[in-house]
Amino acid sequence: MRKNVLLISMILSMFVFGLQIAEPVAATSWKTIDHGTTKFKSYYGDKCTYKWTTYQSGKNYVKMVGYMYSPQTNTGVYIYDYFKKVSKTKLKNYGKDVGHYYNYKTSRTINFGNTYCNTKLTAAQYYWKVFRPYMIKNVGKL
Repeated sequence: MRKNVLLISMILSMFVFGLQIAEPVAATSWKTIDHGTTKFKSYYGDKCTYKWTTYQSGKNYVKMVGYMYSPQTNTGVYIYDYFKKVSKTKLKNYGKDVGHYYNYKTSRTINFGNTYCNTKLTAAQYYWKVFRPYMIKNVGKL
């Protein structure tokens, strides 16, 4: 009886350990679904470049990493945007800007608030049908 309990507890321990190792690998399976570059003039007339790469994990989680840079002022901003499906009819959008400036040793970070929208679209569908067209049309105007 005692050997059986020991054997069962050892098997369960190995199973739990295996799950802990496998979970981070599955959680980091991001694939690139979009990338691009566009040039525009800023509000002040500076020539700027905006580059972005978008990643997807499953169909309900999308993250976009963008970088806006002005060579004239030597400033740049990383923009992180996340889309996560939280229920059948709700999508959560959140993110942050991380800026760095010439002559400054520190960066500033501005976190976006969480916004929710009612939609039946998956995070990937929302990115392609709603967010990306808006981003392309309005980059440099925001």
